[in-house]
Amino acid sequence: MKKILRDYTGRPLGSVETKNGKKVLRDFSGKPLGTFDGKTTRDFSGRIKGFGDQLSSFLDD
Repeated sequence: MKKILRDYTGRPLGSVETKNGKKVLRDFSGKPLGTFDGKTTRDFSGRIKGFGDQLSSFLDD
């Protein structure tokens, strides 16, 4: 399932796609930014960002 994330004016910022219980955050151009596996949030290099779903912290205006 793919969900589009938008700012307060309705402009698309990115999307979150869920596959096999893992969420992948992509920016609007499709570049992957981070993942959430149900326990930890990682940047796309694989480094742990934190625990819990913190994917939205990778998006910039």
